[in-house]
Amino acid sequence: MGGIITISMHLDNPVTGNDAWDNTPTVDQILPGGSHHKEYLSTLRLAADFLGKLKDRQDRHIPVIFRPYHEHNHTWSWWGASSCSKDAFIALWEMTTDFLKNDCQLHHLLYAISPQDPENIGQYLNRYPGDDYVDVLGLDSYSLWNQNSVSKLARVLSDLSVLAKERGKVAALTEVGIENVAISDWWTNYLLRALRNKEYPNNMAWALVWRNRSQSHHFGPYREHPSQNDFLQFFQDPSTLFLSDIEKF
Repeated sequence: MGGIITISMHLDNPVTGNDAWDNTPTVDQILPGGSHHKEYLSTLRLAADFLGKLKDRQDRHIPVIFRPYHEHNHTWSWWGASSCSKDAFIALWEMTTDFLKNDCQLHHLLYAISPQDPENIGQYLNRYPGDDYVDVLGLDSYSLWNQNSVSKLARVLSDLSVLAKERGKVAALTEVGIENVAISDWWTNYLLRALRNKEYPNNMAWALVWRNRSQSHHFGPYREHPSQNDFLQFFQDPSTLFLSDIEKF
């Protein structure tokens, strides 16, 4: 259909076997020389087998924006800031990308890094693995609950746009939203104002809201949702492009 495909990776804790939200320290044990290194590479190979099958009707690989270990500056995951050192996280990122590229021969992935709600570019780059290992400078944000947060996010996105241009990267708002879209004009007066901010202009390639699981846990509107009309205004705004708008490209 011509849309942008992104895949996030929430692997279970490779030592405890619990889900990704088990932040028991693990990374040192899956790096080269660690007790679970070979086992973890076997898991990554399963992911690689799936990614390698993503081909179009002409048997060409479909480009995918791949986001492993996202929101690594927070503490909810086993790869997060409270569970591994800066050097260990960078080593994990490098090991993963090298394995997928060199051992698994996957060359249709664009690697996106995506810390959540950093205060500034210094915080953004705190655990950055280097330009050779990153294609997309992403940022996740779940802070848009008031107008102060709109300006704050716009400022960081503006700085991120400059950084991406300097480094030859793509900048994107790789996750954004508020649960259940509890503010009826959130799409136009919060998200759109952050993305099209006159004081802090930015150039995000895309913005992705998180999933819609149910009417009690969603980040996009559904029919007759309180934000439905506002979302339609967001959809119709000349500065937003949806699938029907980009098909011609």
